[in-house]
Amino acid sequence: MSSSTVGTRQRILAAARSLIEEGRTDVGLGEIGKRAGISRQAVYLHFASKAQLLTELVTWVEEQANLGALLAPVWTAKTGDEALRALVDAGAVFEPQTHALARVAERARDEDPAVAAIIAERMQRRYDGIRTVVARIAAEGRLTPGWDIDTATAFVWALTAPSTFHLLVEERGWSPQRWARYTHQLLHDALVCPETPQPRRPATKTRTHSRATAATQPETAKRPRRS
Repeated sequence: MSSSTVGTRQRILAAARSLIEEGRTDVGLGEIGKRAGISRQAVYLHFASKAQLLTELVTWVEEQANLGALLAPVWTAKTGDEALRALVDAGAVFEPQTHALARVAERARDEDPAVAAIIAERMQRRYDGIRTVVARIAAEGRLTPGWDIDTATAFVWALTAPSTFHLLVEERGWSPQRWARYTHQLLHDALVCPETPQPRRPATKTRTHSRATAATQPETAKRPRRS
């Protein structure tokens, strides 16, 4: 693919993203082409359908948000609880950058199998990442009794879902930081046990010390035998 072709595709994707973020959820390829400075026919040379454009747009937006770098602290955290906090913090940065597109994709998936497939793949990838964090908490012996790994994973997955973020941030006016603080607090309190300090073992006397002590004690006089 030539650099000019790549540049044109980038312009189309950027135009589509800007229109969606302006609230144009029903925008067509003609308007996207106009925003990109090209004709509708030129858009079709790069994307055969709006569904294909939307599918590639989801991947492109993730790359623009640098999702891999956002998730790096999750995988380098010292404990499972710290990884859980890093996961929520990453969502607070990532969701505002992708939220408008996620809402459009959610509506489009009922009409197009290709869009439905890419959303399902990303949801499964998100679930798998959460499960890794929950399994680590369990392996460290800190998963609250009564929770199993799959149930706890589903709970985290639902509470950190884009739709939940939308309800609290978009509908109720929370800041992403407030969403992250209360979401982590709820998840931590529900799923993570307090650390149990290891009991200290009492000091034991060594054999050397016992023998030395015995050597310093006077021998007991033997009683004479009775005849």
